[in-house]
This record gives sequence, structure tokens and C-alpha cells, in this order.
Amino acid sequence: WSTPDNGHSQGLYAYAVDGLLVEENVFDHNGWSEAVPGGVPTMFNHNLYIDNGNTGVVVRGNIIANAASHGLQLRPGGVCVDNLFVRNSIGLEVGGGNHPHPGGVVAEVHQNVIMDGKNIDAIQPRGWGMWLAIIASGHLSDNVIANNVSGQSPLGIGLDGHHMGETVASIGVHDIVVDRNVVYNWGGNVAMYGAYGELTDITLQDNEVQV
Repeated sequence: WSTPDNGHSQGLYAYAVDGLLVEENVFDHNGWSEAVPGGVPTMFNHNLYIDNGNTGVVVRGNIIANAASHGLQLRPGGVCVDNLFVRNSIGLEVGGGNHPHPGGVVAEVHQNVIMDGKNIDAIQPRGWGMWLAIIASGHLSDNVIANNVSGQSPLGIGLDGHHMGETVASIGVHDIVVDRNVVYNWGGNVAMYGAYGELTDITLQDNEVQV
């Protein structure tokens, strides 16, 4: 998907959909191509770009691989379960965005597998497994993030309480449980960013982290 005015291609772009289900698809190599002159990856091109303004989003049972930037950008929050992510610059983003929901979003992220990462390009190193921001509440459980080879700025799971949108100040990351996840041979661990009050009621329990 792209528009004439921005030229940012996506495998799937969704906006203003109520009850969006994305199930059992393959998204591979969206937003760039080695075979096309000038078709380089950028930070604006993704396999799935699910924008703020959607509700009731469920992303389940998909294979999401080799995106220019994000494998799945899940800005309105929702349910992400039983997906396989392979060699994306950022496997999964929940929340965040330039025009985020003022009250934050809800994240339910369970039983996903994230394998390897990559850079966007030489001056934008990545290799992030999961990154969450502007979260009202959430639960991350039973996910596996393993064997990063290509991403040179590795991060297993990031909770960013300091992220700012263009139109709305960050509410931070709150009331979230992170349990029974595995981060193995990734090169980066579980990290939290934020000042006092930007991260509250964070529970980390029974996770295995071997970087």
C-alpha cells in the first residue's frame, strides 16, 4: 500500500476499522527490494502498519518476515498471538506513534516467536524484538525472542515510558505484566526507559533472559 503524496509502501495499512482480524497470512519483504534500483528499506515502510483509529484488533497466526522496518506496527493496541516474526528491524511495536490515543492503549501479546533481527540500513541499526509505549495496561506472556544475528542495536523487550507523540504527551507505560517470556542469544535484554511516574505497576515474573 502507498499513496502518491507519501510514497511509503506497506504490506498492509489499516485505519478506522472496527473489529479488525488479521489471521494466517504471510507478509514477507514489504517496503523494499534488492532487485529494484532505489528500493532500499526505510523507517517508514513496514509489513503491517495498523494505525491509531482502529479498534478491536486481533493479529493471530501470521508469518511476518523481512520488513523494511517494522514487522508489525500495532499502534492502537490489541491482541497479538501465535505469530512468527523473522528478521525484521523491529519485530513488534505496540502503542506509540505521532498521534497516539490520549489515554494509552491495551496490549495483549502472547505466544509469539521472534527470530533474528536486522538493521534498517547502515546508519539506522536495529534488531529490536518488541517495543511498547503509551500503554494503559497490558500483558506479555509466553513469547520467545531468540538468535539475533543481523541486528546491530539489539533490544529484546523495550518498555518506553518517555516516548512522545507529536500531538499528545506520553502517558508512559503502566499496569503491565511481563511473564514467562524467553530472550535467548539476542544480544540485548529487557529494558525500561522513563522518569518518575512514567513507568508504574510493572511486573516482571518468571522470564528467562540469556543475552
